[in-house]
Amino acid sequence: MVFSGVKEFFKFERKPELKEWLLVSGLVALATVALWISAAGRWTEQVSYDVLTIWLREPPPKDTILVYLDERSHDILKQPYDRPWDRRLHAQLLDYLTQDGAKLVYFDILFEQPSPDPASDVALAEAMKRQGNVILGGSIAGAQEAESTQQRVIAPLAGLRRAAKAWGALSFYPIGSDYAVRQIPMELETIEHASIKAATLLRGGTPPKFGSLTWMRYFGPPNTFPAVSYHQVLQPEGVPPGLFKNKIVIVGAKYTAGFSASAKDGFATPYSRFGRSLMPGTEVHANMLSSLRADLGMRKMGALPELLVQILAAAALTWAVMGMMPAAAGTLALTTMVLSGVLAYLVAGKLQWWGDWFLFAGLVVPAVGIVTISRNYYIERTKRQRVMRAFGKYLSPEMARQAALSQVDLKPGGTTRRITAMMTDIKGFSTVAEKMMPAELSGMLVAYFTELTHHIFLFKGTILQFAGDGSYSVWGAPLEDPEPADQAVRAALALQTAMREGKLSETRVGISTGTGLCGNLGSYDRFDYTVIGDNTNLASRLEGANKKIGTHVLLADSSRRELKRAWILRELGDFLVAGRDTPVKLWEPIAEGTEIPPDWRATLEWFAKGLAAWRAGDAAEATRCFKEASECRGEAGDPPSTFYLSKMGLLAQRTGDVTATGAISLTKE
Repeated sequence: MVFSGVKEFFKFERKPELKEWLLVSGLVALATVALWISAAGRWTEQVSYDVLTIWLREPPPKDTILVYLDERSHDILKQPYDRPWDRRLHAQLLDYLTQDGAKLVYFDILFEQPSPDPASDVALAEAMKRQGNVILGGSIAGAQEAESTQQRVIAPLAGLRRAAKAWGALSFYPIGSDYAVRQIPMELETIEHASIKAATLLRGGTPPKFGSLTWMRYFGPPNTFPAVSYHQVLQPEGVPPGLFKNKIVIVGAKYTAGFSASAKDGFATPYSRFGRSLMPGTEVHANMLSSLRADLGMRKMGALPELLVQILAAAALTWAVMGMMPAAAGTLALTTMVLSGVLAYLVAGKLQWWGDWFLFAGLVVPAVGIVTISRNYYIERTKRQRVMRAFGKYLSPEMARQAALSQVDLKPGGTTRRITAMMTDIKGFSTVAEKMMPAELSGMLVAYFTELTHHIFLFKGTILQFAGDGSYSVWGAPLEDPEPADQAVRAALALQTAMREGKLSETRVGISTGTGLCGNLGSYDRFDYTVIGDNTNLASRLEGANKKIGTHVLLADSSRRELKRAWILRELGDFLVAGRDTPVKLWEPIAEGTEIPPDWRATLEWFAKGLAAWRAGDAAEATRCFKEASECRGEAGDPPSTFYLSKMGLLAQRTGDVTATGAISLTKE
């Protein structure tokens, strides 16, 4: 049930023409390429990476700890802010870390210039040898320029290089326009990055498996990795014993603790986009090293495959939404945006590949949605306007609007539906019309049909035709109606009320229910909505039968059986009408509800008795009862009772106008 409802919601209302789809898809493809190469494309690339990185966040390794040269350490150890620290302190730090069991020490500090005191450089070199696994870093001039083709390496001091286990570049590049570090420089012209050297050492000499530029994995926002201040390590009982046992220790500056009056050592990360502070470069190195050690970096799709996938996906989405209603198209577009993120997450998590999914989800899909939904809305609006114009003469404005919303088909052809038909006609119109001038007659008909239309529209009927002084209306087409027969009877009684109030000429009504062929039964050039069928012919016959029986409204038994509400009806008997071989039971509606109007109670009782006597062939009893029924109506009498009294002489013979079963033929004038 739910699936069928979803399927119905997303069904194709119309399939787009190939030429139209190619045109729109071509425009979408050009827009995709333009966005992809623009600043917007670079921004969405950053967003795609940042969101995936946060979604794919993993807990940081437990064996990595940071030692910060922070402001507190500057003050306590009395080290200058504008010059390198005393390298004897670094030697002391190394010796403590060695004694505490650190397995690798990674210095995010440049040792490019000799100390004023050469002995401090010697002390540091000796401490590095005692430690055995120290990684140093150098800088690369111009490394932050992505277009740079020449790299000048500034290496650590020769004595320190020889004492270290390995050394590499510390520079971050390329750096994003938002000053964020996202990529690991896997291949440099002259020297590998220090994090790669450290990762290779920790992996037993096996380098990380990715080549080219690898997009690193962040393990959390700033301050995710545990850290201590530099001065705490050098103070007695400043840190608990064994804190650094089997740990990777990364030593570096934090924020304003840069040297030589340099700017603070902070970088943007994926978390910066969501309000988090900058991350110290030392912690960026920790994330980079941890990514490399565990092979958690991600590869980016190639430019052309990525662009091709986006264009093809946009073309497929365009085809789908162009054939849907605006609401379904909008829902599909939103669903596609969500699924794009889900798919990107799964591919990045399982295959470690990623692409600029947010360009597609955040820009391309909305662009496709706006263009195609606007087109669909225009087409749908135009179609609704056509439907409303087409049905404007048949339905009330509100029902015409409902017909437009219900997707009524204007194409020639029809479908069979269960409908209730009503025919009306003005009593004695020909006689009246002969005595009136054309202008006067026109005014009378306009006033008449205006009042008639009001009541039929009031009870949600469809006026199919005005012909002379008559009208043809139906209920149940083109819109479904839960109570078509009830609504038709209500309209008929409302017409009788208007007639008694002097608002309407004396009108006769015939009502019948059955199957009819409904639709535009005109041509491709002229819209003509109508309903044809045997029951519509019967309604016409009943309208004319009112004249003979003396009633104003005749209801076929087919309509009586489909009444949903309570009604006071008078059974008039069985009659033969033109076009029918079998008698039709006819009814006269008196009032809605269960309470019989007081002035009708006696008439209905006597008429029912008279009808029973008529069917039994008891002419005397039938005559007595019909006379009583007529007298109960006062001087005006009861026309149906008078009609039966006029046929009483034929009851005994059961010939001519009265059949063997008591049915009266109305086929003869």
